[in-house]
Amino acid sequence: MLSRLCTDTITPSPAISKLASRIIGSARVRPRDVLHLAAAEAGECDYFATCDDALIRALQRARPVLRLKVKAINPVEFIRTEG
Repeated sequence: MLSRLCTDTITPSPAISKLASRIIGSARVRPRDVLHLAAAEAGECDYFATCDDALIRALQRARPVLRLKVKAINPVEFIRTEG
């Protein structure tokens, strides 16, 4: 089912790397998480679903400063609000 919903592929790019560097400089986020978030932002995703509550909090604090459009959200919360 999920494979039918995911129709776009986001490939690594210099723009994603540059955004990842900006994010890591402004938020306490692990490099692997930053790359996923930067790819989601570059892919114009509305949400970045994660079960990592500390990551969600860090991104909520950094989102206005970085002017990120993508919103980090717990999958359960996503289903409650958007489902």
